[in-house]
Amino acid sequence: MTRVMPPVHLLAALVLTIAVHFLVPLPVPIPFAWSTGTLLNIAADRQFKRAGTTVKPSQRSSTLVTDGVFRWSCNPMYLGTVFIVVRVALIEGSISSWTVVGAFVIVLGPVFIVREENMLKETSGEAFEGYSQRVQSWLGAHGRLTEKLRRSPRRFPVCTIRSKTVSGALDP
Repeated sequence: MTRVMPPVHLLAALVLTIAVHFLVPLPVPIPFAWSTGTLLNIAADRQFKRAGTTVKPSQRSSTLVTDGVFRWSCNPMYLGTVFIVVRVALIEGSISSWTVVGAFVIVLGPVFIVREENMLKETSGEAFEGYSQRVQSWLGAHGRLTEKLRRSPRRFPVCTIRSKTVSGALDP
C-alpha cells in the first residue's frame, strides 16, 4: 500500500486553504504574522540527516534525536508544517481558511504522529517514556494534559521520537 507523505498533505492543505479563501472569504483581524515553520522543518531535517536517520514517517527511524529543536517539541516538523499553513491563512486574511488549518492539525495526529509514535515506542522503550515526559509534543501540550491524553481510551499523539542515541540524547 502506498502511503501519502506529509509534504503531500502540506501541499493539499495549502491548496485547500487558498481555495476556501476564494470560495468563502471572511476577513480576519490579524493582518500578518511571521512563521518559523520553514526554519523548523529545515532544522529538524538537518538534525535527522546528521544523526543518520530517516525523515520519512513510513520508515523506521534509527536514532533518538533530543537536541536542537527536539528539546522543545517532539514533532517540530509537523509543528512547522502547521505554522506554514497558518501563515498562508493569515496572509489571505480570511477566517474561512482557518477551517483547513484545523482539519490539517486533526489529520496529522492519527495519520502520522500516532503511527510513528507507536512504531518508535516499540524500539525505544524507556527512552521514549523519559523523553516524552520531558518534552512537549507540539508546543504547550505538556504535564497533566500530556498524561491525560496518554491515558485516554482513544489514542492521541503525545510524542514522536527516534530510537537511538545521538549527542545530547537519551540512552535507549
